[in-house]
Amino acid sequence: MEMILLSFALKHPVAFLLFIIGASFIILLKAADYLVSAVTSYAKKLGISDYLIGVIIIALGASLPELISSLMGVVANESGIIFGTIVGSNICGLTLVLGMLAIVGKRIPIKVRVLKKTGIIIFALSMLPFIFALNGVIGKIEGSVLVLCWIAYNFFLWKKEGELGKIKHKVALKKIWHDGLIAVIALLAIILSGRWLVFSSIKLSELLMISPYVIAVTVLGLGTQIPDLAVSLRGLKKGHQDIAFADILGSLITKSLLFLGIFSLLIPLRIKFLELIGGFIFTGIALGYALICTRKGVIKSLNGLLLIILYLGFFGYVLVISRLI
Repeated sequence: MEMILLSFALKHPVAFLLFIIGASFIILLKAADYLVSAVTSYAKKLGISDYLIGVIIIALGASLPELISSLMGVVANESGIIFGTIVGSNICGLTLVLGMLAIVGKRIPIKVRVLKKTGIIIFALSMLPFIFALNGVIGKIEGSVLVLCWIAYNFFLWKKEGELGKIKHKVALKKIWHDGLIAVIALLAIILSGRWLVFSSIKLSELLMISPYVIAVTVLGLGTQIPDLAVSLRGLKKGHQDIAFADILGSLITKSLLFLGIFSLLIPLRIKFLELIGGFIFTGIALGYALICTRKGVIKSLNGLLLIILYLGFFGYVLVISRLI
């Protein structure tokens, strides 16, 4: 059986990679289903809101494919892959993923009290890496600040949740171990399937002779958003809109602060001006528009359509600058 698969892979590499991508996607969807069920049950037993669980736990787990992809850039000492993967993934999440959720859900109510008090903070923190990169480099000092900001932000969220919600400080272990075990297994499945998806996408792009920067910003940025899309769609389907939206925002903060911070501690991230300015403009517009929609308490299908159009604009921008860098 192994010889047959190997022979097929060698003779038909594109078809084989498409098969791996499809199989990874199916596994990812099922794992996301289990993850949403487990963490929402876990949240209810602890008295934690869907938003806080989504913005910290699910967002961190679903963002690990970006971590794996960017680590390849660290090994190769290629800052463009690191920055391109994270920025591309963030913009894809804010535009394409959120836009698809809005179109599928038609009208997504956003009822998150914590979010109303943290919208400006989220915007400022998400723009921080771009400000640090104005001199062309994100170094160890800036990386340390980014990691500390991520820790402080999550501590702030937890504290606010305690003030606004009803977190239970003592819950019997026998009531939560089952949910915790399912969540861990589902997260592992998401990580592995996301990894297969990302590496298969990279190889496919190489066979099609696409430039490295375009791969990082588009293929990796889009491919690594599949876990977030899967989790968010499952959350939306089960009526947990807060998890769907919180996962997108949580992933944005995690990648912008924690991941970029860690990577810049390992190697200096040297960022070209055209990469920086495009990421800054499109991230700012997409995040600002999403936060404005949340202040109105609802994201409609028309909002989703505009976000998808914005992603197409970003994609076009990447194709143009790929000829200049």
